[in-house]
Amino acid sequence: MKIRKTDEGTWVVVSADTGDPIVNYSTRRECREYVAAERANEETGKEVKKASVPKVKKASVPKVKTGVIATIVSLVEKAPEEGITKKEILGELVRRFPDREEKALRNTVNSQVPWRINKQRFPLQKVGKAAFRPAA
Repeated sequence: MKIRKTDEGTWVVVSADTGDPIVNYSTRRECREYVAAERANEETGKEVKKASVPKVKKASVPKVKTGVIATIVSLVEKAPEEGITKKEILGELVRRFPDREEKALRNTVNSQVPWRINKQRFPLQKVGKAAFRPAA
């Protein structure tokens, strides 16, 4: 058995023959204790108590949430030829952000479409009476 450091910064005990990982630990000391216990098991034939250290789990990568304004921008960018109305944007925002108040979302939509998006992101074109889409 050999001890190697992984790219994630954890330590792994690998098989000397195949190189396959056997167990992961957060410190090298824990790996040494594991190897010592395994060697003692082989020599004596008895089960020697191994280090009672929990194995390291891979850290889960936190999901990045898209904010309200980024969602509005993406909805307008993906709008069909007929455009998308403020009411449709509001309906989608209420569905995606159930923890937010509808009144606050409506205020955000009204401040972003069309004025702020037109000024800060990309030009918008009004289609019909109330729909918007990116200008061609």
